[in-house]
Amino acid sequence: KNAPIAVTHAKNDNFNVADSSADISSCNYEARSFGIKNDMYIKEALRLCPHLQMIPYDFDAYNRASCTFYEILSGWASEFQGISCDEAFIELDETSGLDPESAAQAIRAEIKQKCQIDASIGIGPNMLIARLATRKAKPNGQFQVKKNDLDEFIQNQLLSNLPGVGGAILEKLPPNILSCQDIRKFPLSDLQNRLGHRQGLNLFRKARGEDDRSVGVQMD
Repeated sequence: KNAPIAVTHAKNDNFNVADSSADISSCNYEARSFGIKNDMYIKEALRLCPHLQMIPYDFDAYNRASCTFYEILSGWASEFQGISCDEAFIELDETSGLDPESAAQAIRAEIKQKCQIDASIGIGPNMLIARLATRKAKPNGQFQVKKNDLDEFIQNQLLSNLPGVGGAILEKLPPNILSCQDIRKFPLSDLQNRLGHRQGLNLFRKARGEDDRSVGVQMD
């Protein structure tokens, strides 16, 4: 539990680091404390953490846990959108009679009881803010951003934290532009000249915490 662990096709025994092209599918927080990340090659990870423990995939176990996880969430949701085997957006069913914080506590407790795993929940007025709030909640916690706190919360976010904002976009911006507060100095027309019409508009809106997507609409 407290050892640095990575999930990969590679094995601990008779493992030739120099010849490996295996990468990491997932790693725990202990491994991440050494700078290890998902999708990193094992040979690079072992340079950062020579005592990294590697475990194989267990797809049957993932399937069982994921199905139980989804069943739990669907029982609390009026709208549901699955993102991956262990991540989803839900619109809380108001008939639960619980406020969002209390509902989050109850959901996390149910996941722990039935799946034997910890869960983190972010709560927000839209999908973007809820996703960013989940980053704040990890590991094994919950965090709510209320409407009155939205502007202050989003201003302090790094642009690299925004979903869909990667190196290709950041390279087109001045190097001293790091946060949502920084990017707000740019008018929409300037961002669109730098990034294109659609990406410029998306970044302009994300930096202001705007997101009008509906949880009930499944993504492609």
